[in-house]
Order: sequence, then C-alpha cells, then structure tokens
Amino acid sequence: MGLYNIGKAISIYMYTALFPFFQTFEPNIYKYTIQENFKALKRVILFLLTIISFSLVAFWIVSPFVIDFLTAGKYIAALKYSNITAITFSLMVVFAIFDAKIMAWQATRKILQIYTISMVLSIIYYTIAGHFFKQTGIAVATVMSYFTLILIQGIYIFFKLRVIKREVGSTNDTSEGQKA
Repeated sequence: MGLYNIGKAISIYMYTALFPFFQTFEPNIYKYTIQENFKALKRVILFLLTIISFSLVAFWIVSPFVIDFLTAGKYIAALKYSNITAITFSLMVVFAIFDAKIMAWQATRKILQIYTISMVLSIIYYTIAGHFFKQTGIAVATVMSYFTLILIQGIYIFFKLRVIKREVGSTNDTSEGQKA
C-alpha cells in the first residue's frame, strides 16, 4: 500500500500542472458551446487534449528519474503505480472538459444519470479489481472508472451534437422555404 501511495503522490504533480490549463480555457468551452461555435470549441478541446497527451508521455519518460530522486532510490517499485495513476489524472482533466460542455447545455439531469451509471460500474470495477489484483487492480479500476465516465459523456455529447445539427439544418431549410 505504501508503494501505491508514493506513486499516486508523485503522479498528482502532473494533475496539479494540467488542471490550470483546463481552468484557463473553461470559460471558452462554455462560451463556444452556448454559441454553438463548434469549430472554435473543437480547436480548444484538441489543444487541451494535445497538452494532456504530451504531458502524460513526458511524465512516463521522466517518472523513473523523478521517483528515483524523490525516494533516494528506495522505492523505485512505485513507478508502476505512478504511471497508472498518471493516466487517471489525465482522464480527470478530460472528464472536466466534457463535463463543462454538458454543463453549458444545462443538462443537469443527464449529468446525474451519467454519474449514477458510472458510480455503479465503478463499484463493480473496484470490487473485482481489488479482490483479484490488490493495489494494481485498484489503480487500474480507477482508470477504468474515469474512462467509463468519459465514454458515457462522449456518447451523450455525440448524440446531443447530432440533434443540434439536425435542428440547425431544419431551421435553415424552413427559413429558405419562407424566402422562396
């Protein structure tokens, strides 16, 4: 358990560095979602996902050296947990991006449904993973929980965007018909 906590404590530095990037662009995510400026929204989200991906890869490259230095070479076995929890912290930022987009649509009931489904699945993940795979299983279950949450959010966003595009298309068809 100590190695898990050491690995998690070291990987949280990455989250501490990444979350302010999200917070910087969060008002733009709200603004572009409300304005239905999906081109600008796509640019912001892709920029953030690029930063997250680059940071994760960079963390994986330097984490052996960081753990070695911070633990004076005693707890290098924490590397396994550090790299797994780094994925979790990256997914937490992606979750925040998607959550902001759904919040901008004021879909609080959908958010509650998404969280409820994810919570039930998380309990299942943690129970099975903790029982069979101990601390490594818990670390992986956390990744799976956030991935599931993001997947469900992504599905909702995808279908919501289809509805918006359909409504915009039918509004344009109606206004063109009135002009004729």
